[in-house]
Amino acid sequence: MTYIDQVKNDLIDDEGRRNFPYDDATGARVKCEGNITIGVGWNLENGLPNEIIDRLLDIGIERAMNDCVSIFPHFISLPDSKKRVLINLAFNMGRDRLLTFKKMIAAINERDFKKAAEELMDSKWAMQVQKSRSTRLQLLLEQDA
Repeated sequence: MTYIDQVKNDLIDDEGRRNFPYDDATGARVKCEGNITIGVGWNLENGLPNEIIDRLLDIGIERAMNDCVSIFPHFISLPDSKKRVLINLAFNMGRDRLLTFKKMIAAINERDFKKAAEELMDSKWAMQVQKSRSTRLQLLLEQDA
C-alpha cells in the first residue's frame, strides 16, 4: 500500500464517507463549522472544481445512455439527433420517470418521430422545463421525420 493509499484511508476514517450532503457539525466529535459537506470531507461551501463537474456530467451521460439502450431496443441504430434527445431526457428525468412516457416510447420504437415529438410536448415534463429545452428536443425529434 502506498502512502497515498494510507492517506486516503486515514481521511476516510477521520472524515467519514457520505454519498449525500450533510452538515459537518452533525455527529462530529468536536465543534465544527456547520459546513455542508459531501463525499470525504468535501466542503460544498467552496463549490466544485470543473474537473469534478465534468466527471459527474460524463457519469450522468453514461448512465443515461445505458438507460436508453435498455428502454429502446434499437437505440444504437437510431439517428444521432434522436439519440441526443433520448439521452437528454434520460439524464434529466431518470430511467423510472422516462419509462412513464409509454406513448412516446412506443412511437420511438415504431420510428414515428413526429408522433414521439407530439407525445413529448403533451406532457407535464414539457411544461416544467424551460421552453427552449422542450422546443429544441421537439425539433430534433421532428427533424427528418
